[in-house]
Amino acid sequence: MIAIKPRVYLLIIIFANLITCASCSTTRPNEAFTGNYPKHFDNILISNPLLAKEIGKLPEIQNGLTEKKVTALKILCDLYVNQNDSFNNAFDQMNKIGKPNVRKFCTPLQALFWLAEDAKLDEIASVLDDYNLERLLTSAWKENLALIMPKSDMKYVIDNIRVEHQKDFYKKKWAEKDYGEIIYWLKSDYRSESNRSYKLFNYKSKRLIKKIMKKKDPRWSEYNLVLERLNAPELVHFYLNTKLHYVDTGKTRGGYLLFETGEGCCIDAAYLAVQALKKAGYKTFMRHVMWIENTPSGGHCVSGIILDDGRYLIVSDFGLHRRNRMSGPYDSLEEVDKYAARFNSIVNRTDGTFSPPGSQ
Repeated sequence: MIAIKPRVYLLIIIFANLITCASCSTTRPNEAFTGNYPKHFDNILISNPLLAKEIGKLPEIQNGLTEKKVTALKILCDLYVNQNDSFNNAFDQMNKIGKPNVRKFCTPLQALFWLAEDAKLDEIASVLDDYNLERLLTSAWKENLALIMPKSDMKYVIDNIRVEHQKDFYKKKWAEKDYGEIIYWLKSDYRSESNRSYKLFNYKSKRLIKKIMKKKDPRWSEYNLVLERLNAPELVHFYLNTKLHYVDTGKTRGGYLLFETGEGCCIDAAYLAVQALKKAGYKTFMRHVMWIENTPSGGHCVSGIILDDGRYLIVSDFGLHRRNRMSGPYDSLEEVDKYAARFNSIVNRTDGTFSPPGSQ
């Protein structure tokens, strides 16, 4: 990690907290698009008005119909005609994710629309034939890494890494076509370059990596839009588990900086989950337990939602094997705390956290 001067770090935290506060208000459903749809949309409009309405709430449709979006709608309309029963069944399951009277739009339906925009016809057919939320998100939420770093640049950097065991690590990722991980680790190693006694990258490699440090896929570039997309516990869990990396930074930075850097600790993830779930209309909780006093590694922070029956569902449990885990429901906060502490003897516990952003 880059060393940041305390005053600069504090300003960053204050800015991030301002963004966080602006991002916490509960959403309301988008009004369905009332503009002119292409003629082929009539098949959905007449046969399944609810599906048509939810399509009209998607941000992509709200922003107006471009030629690319009209083509995507035609793909969905053709599939609706040819796979009517499976399409309706898949949509019924999609529409159960989140709170329809609160969420701005149906996120799984947006994911399907993205696949249509990207002309991934085989993947759409597979999703509709045997609907599964995780398979849909795995296909649709892949970032367009070519917009971030061309493969030719990626390969140049890997081929010119100066430390052999590090080069072997990257070559393994390259062979596995795990380009997202390569980009993450290049950014992470670039941040650490000035703090090492040895240098991984030559001058050209540093320039190539520097160009991508703030680049994101446009679909994943705005924090508030991402929070609106994460409008159900399952979606928050999948996002934490697939797009972020656990790193014990030694400082709590909050949800926004976790999003911006792609890495953070359990407390950062707990904050992000609470922000997204509050926006989506859920009643949330956040707990921090300690089994060794004043030692970050001797504690853990989780967050989640309070169900209608009063039980607790842990949604953010970030860091277990460097991944997130959703679990529960639990009958009481005491049970939540026991699980968060991995059944170690708890010496301290609190609502929220002992280490809010900017407190260290």
